[in-house]
Amino acid sequence: MIVVKKKMKKPLIIVILAACLAVLIGAAILINTLIAAQNSNSGSTDGGTKLPEIIPEIGEVISSKKAVAYTPVSEQQIKFISVVGEYDYSFYRPDSEGEKKNSFILSYRDDEGNIQTYYPLISMEDPTFSYEDMFAFEQNDNYGTIYKLTYLCSAIGTPYFDERIKVDDDEEKRNEELRAFGLSKEDKTVRIYFNYYNKDGVEEEHYLTLGESLIVGRGYYFMVDDRPYVYTTYSTYFDYAMLSFADFIKPILVCAGLEQDGAFEPYLTTDFKQWKNTLYLPYVDEKSGNYVHYNVLPDSTVILNATVKKPDYDGDKDSSDPKGGYNVSEEKNLTFDLSSYKKDKNYQRFVNYLLGKSTGDYANTLNITIPTSSSAVNFADGTADKYTYEIVSVEALITENGGDITAVGVEVGNNNIVKIGYNLKVNGELVSEETFFGVIDISSELVSDEVESAIRAMKVGELSTPYSFEVDYNENNSVTEKVDMLITDILEIVSSTDTGTKHEKVQLGSKVAVRYKLILNGEEVDGVDEFIIEITENMEGDSKKVADAIMGKATGSYEIEVDAYTRYSEIVCGFTSYEIGKISYFYTKEQIVSFAFEQASNRDEYYGESIYLNTMEGKYSMYGLNSPSCENVVRLIGGLMVNATRSEGLVGNKTVDVVITPEKMLKYGLYANHIYFELPRGITAVEYSGGNIDDYLSSLDDYTYLSTIGFNIYISEEDPITKTRYMASDLFDIIVEISSENFEFLDYSFVDFYARKNVILTKVDDIENIKLEFFMDDFSGTYNNDLIHYEMYAYGGKVGPKEKFTEEELKTAVKVNLLDISVKPTGTNTETELSKYLASHGLESTTLRDLYDGKTVEIDSLGTSYFREFTETLFYTYYESTLTEDEQNSASAKLLMKMTVQLFDGYSSYDYVYEFHRISDRRVMVKLYRESRFDGSIMQGSEVSEFYISTFAFKKIVNVYMGILNKQPVSNEEAFGDYGNF
Repeated sequence: MIVVKKKMKKPLIIVILAACLAVLIGAAILINTLIAAQNSNSGSTDGGTKLPEIIPEIGEVISSKKAVAYTPVSEQQIKFISVVGEYDYSFYRPDSEGEKKNSFILSYRDDEGNIQTYYPLISMEDPTFSYEDMFAFEQNDNYGTIYKLTYLCSAIGTPYFDERIKVDDDEEKRNEELRAFGLSKEDKTVRIYFNYYNKDGVEEEHYLTLGESLIVGRGYYFMVDDRPYVYTTYSTYFDYAMLSFADFIKPILVCAGLEQDGAFEPYLTTDFKQWKNTLYLPYVDEKSGNYVHYNVLPDSTVILNATVKKPDYDGDKDSSDPKGGYNVSEEKNLTFDLSSYKKDKNYQRFVNYLLGKSTGDYANTLNITIPTSSSAVNFADGTADKYTYEIVSVEALITENGGDITAVGVEVGNNNIVKIGYNLKVNGELVSEETFFGVIDISSELVSDEVESAIRAMKVGELSTPYSFEVDYNENNSVTEKVDMLITDILEIVSSTDTGTKHEKVQLGSKVAVRYKLILNGEEVDGVDEFIIEITENMEGDSKKVADAIMGKATGSYEIEVDAYTRYSEIVCGFTSYEIGKISYFYTKEQIVSFAFEQASNRDEYYGESIYLNTMEGKYSMYGLNSPSCENVVRLIGGLMVNATRSEGLVGNKTVDVVITPEKMLKYGLYANHIYFELPRGITAVEYSGGNIDDYLSSLDDYTYLSTIGFNIYISEEDPITKTRYMASDLFDIIVEISSENFEFLDYSFVDFYARKNVILTKVDDIENIKLEFFMDDFSGTYNNDLIHYEMYAYGGKVGPKEKFTEEELKTAVKVNLLDISVKPTGTNTETELSKYLASHGLESTTLRDLYDGKTVEIDSLGTSYFREFTETLFYTYYESTLTEDEQNSASAKLLMKMTVQLFDGYSSYDYVYEFHRISDRRVMVKLYRESRFDGSIMQGSEVSEFYISTFAFKKIVNVYMGILNKQPVSNEEAFGDYGNF
């Protein structure tokens, strides 16, 4: 008989006392040990204890008057370090030649348990990248220039100790004793292994195990190799072994500028774009407890959980697919920007399929197949290859709206895109024993009527007898892809042998930086790219075509089309299949701004005050940019906030993670904002060779560059408590915590932060004509104001053209830009001093100089002076904000005035037009667009910008101009006059 004794619960107070007693006994042993050590070793300069005795037999030594657990090892001797604890990572130094040691390479164990090497994309994008540059400095020391890795190497290379505590030789008893130091088998220790070359070049190694922090003071308990001792150290360098691998990575988001770029970078950003995103993430409704889901919106970016399957033309089989011939990837999150697939007819089906689909899991997996590639056929030698396709199965039908029809027995019928399994022979020889899988568009004119009819009669999964057809490929029955290159810019021409020597034009021996676009089948492909080509005598193929096209040309902008190549492919193409198990979430993005630095010689006179070119599309495309705002952002992202003349790169507080994935984007809130920032590399500008320093400085606005490097930066919202944000950089593939200081611009709209708010965006010196048309109750008619510009010189009290002065006088003469205004009114109904003057003299037009009886102010006439002040009034009138769509489209918005500005440039084919519309008693809407000089139509691609000014400001503009016509002085103090009633 087995007697089972029932366990009685111990009183809670007994449990607590027992636990406390165990802790106190352990603590007493440690404290007594340390006190004894301090009493016996008083007088030491290290941690307040005297130098302990060492045991040379086990490897202990004295170094720098301190006890060290083994012979010190310098950082340069160390070849490999492995740290295993809460984090698992290692540093490996590749073999090096000579005395110079290669930098350590970082590897780590990822969330899936796989060993990964951190080697960011920047290493391929930027030839100046050095792996050592990505290691983090310790910012808390007095220098800020010592790597955290150096401190770790110092800790493990020279493990100073203050006390040695003997533990039992018996393994079981030892483990129990080690529990008090946090070094038992059950404790969470940090284990460090490293190997190195000793002074004789022999490879040696050491193991260290770190336990808990010391009870008294700072430091750690640690063990070395297999010694039966616990060491104590007051050194805090072992803190670095407790860091994650991310802590060792420099929190740099945008790399520093090149030395040769000097002060030019990063002001000369070739591209800057900023988006504000809205995240549509399913959430649980508090009342119902059910998930609230969203339907996918157009132009959104969708994150899917999917399995990817591709045909395997090498014949490798996947055991999970009984038919074989597929490469099956694991299930993972994929990101698709639907807006980027607009021009791709194959992916358009994918877009159509996702639009309107709901987020969340799908009971039945969504399947979609995208035709992606074709195998090229070659018949250039005049002999056509005969392809024999033997269709053995109809795998699926791909609908026009996306998605696969895989149900067995469904007829192909009217469906055009068919996924098939087939065997392939070329010139009678079987290509592979394996079955190939591909996609064929049977509606294509390349497919014969006989083949089309045969396939339309087939059914999914039911093909009792294989069907064969042959194709003798030639230019007429192949899928043709014609690729052309459109060279848009020749950026720089230098000697390929003599570094730094510039060539005026492309010639033999030149190294040329070229920017281009691709044209696929007659349509431009989105995006611009660059390459460098060396011009040599023995060039051939596509390189020779490019060389011939640019030979003899100087740097500048061009539209040179180069016939790159024509590719001929099979009518059966490859594909990628997505088995979508879940639409996790999606986000939409609103572009806030898009701009690029514009050198002085290329700046539009109308926007001449802005050093940045507005490259926005849509309703903000016509706005001028606030240069100080743009410059501040560029300086911040480019790392010039710390150093005014040297780009340091954008650096955060610390690196918190590596490898940007959808999961981490969500975790750190990185979907909130997105910036694309691009820097030119290898900039050259005019060298200073004496003379007027101001002229030299102005010439620096003109520059060339060899290439660019671009960064995508993803930014979270601000944490209101810590005043920090998370940011991620795609080229460094890291996620960084950074101070929110100076990033307030992320929370502003284009109009609030980036837009220049002047009603007119240029001053009088750049204007050739201003036409004013009035449509008000008390003032109507058209006034053409021709601005006649004179270049005169003033010297010794006389003013005149250049010819009136000697060469000696011209050396110190002052150049003066004079102006006269010829006014021609038509269809007017208001009497003014101008109309009286014209009537009395029988004229259709007159100059303001004559109207004002030739009176002058300094050098200009009085009338011209007033007109200058009128344009200043336009220039310094600021708009308030944008209007709502209802206000913009209001039927009651009466046109009050139209102003057409023609630039004094001699080559523009368009003018800038402003329309002023009454919205209310308080507000006047302003529309700005470009109008063709040839037919008066709004220029294609010139979107109308709509904002408003106050009625007070509008009436002031009208009355200042009316003041000119009435020979009245201009006042900026009040909205004088009674004109402009509406």
